[in-house]
Amino acid sequence: MRSPLRRFVSIIVPTLNENVSEALPKLDAHLRAIEGWEFEILVVDDSPDDRRATVKAEVEARPLVGRVTVRFIEGSRTGKGAAVRLGVERAAGSVVFVVDCDLPVPLGYFTVFLRLIEEGHADVVIAERPSARNYGRPMRAFLSYGLLAMQRVITFHSSRFSDTQCGFKAFRADVLREIAARQIIEGGMFDVEYLYAATKRRAKVVTVTVVPNPEVRESRVNVWRCLRRDPIDMLRIKVRGVTHGYD
Repeated sequence: MRSPLRRFVSIIVPTLNENVSEALPKLDAHLRAIEGWEFEILVVDDSPDDRRATVKAEVEARPLVGRVTVRFIEGSRTGKGAAVRLGVERAAGSVVFVVDCDLPVPLGYFTVFLRLIEEGHADVVIAERPSARNYGRPMRAFLSYGLLAMQRVITFHSSRFSDTQCGFKAFRADVLREIAARQIIEGGMFDVEYLYAATKRRAKVVTVTVVPNPEVRESRVNVWRCLRRDPIDMLRIKVRGVTHGYD
């Protein structure tokens, strides 16, 4: 039987040329209204030097104290997955969220996800957006459905997940640390790796259908790079799984 969770939460926010001055006040205000929990926000930045200095200044301009604190961490600039892994290594919470800087879902879902983990219903909770979100954007829809099909065929051999890429996920810290310690994907497919490793380890993974916030910035996905690299990364994940690399 697992021990009760310490009521301390780490929120990893990987950034690359992001404007954190908009996200931090929103997170601070919302998290302070959640009673009984303490929070740390870990901004792991992969920006070039000039932009990194700006992001660091934006973080240090908000000296959050009390029940919500914030730290700036220099990323290795080797990919989003590598930035998240570094955040996991530095995180002190018993629950760890991985959240995109544009805050893709309403912040009320923090409470929903925390309750599922604290009450023992889940080790991992992921947000899934409606599949219709990309209607009217043919290239995004093509990439999204293509990625989903490849995940189901190559990696999961299952239709269990319909949206692995939403930037709002929560983990029991002990489960996440074990997965991150075996992580091999440094780019965007780290989400798939984390979920696949969680299922291989028989963790309880719960999906929550969300109504996403309107997108506030254009997608930065490089379609052609994804088409070249993502299938290879998904195959690498599968090979590591069948050779017991996540056990």
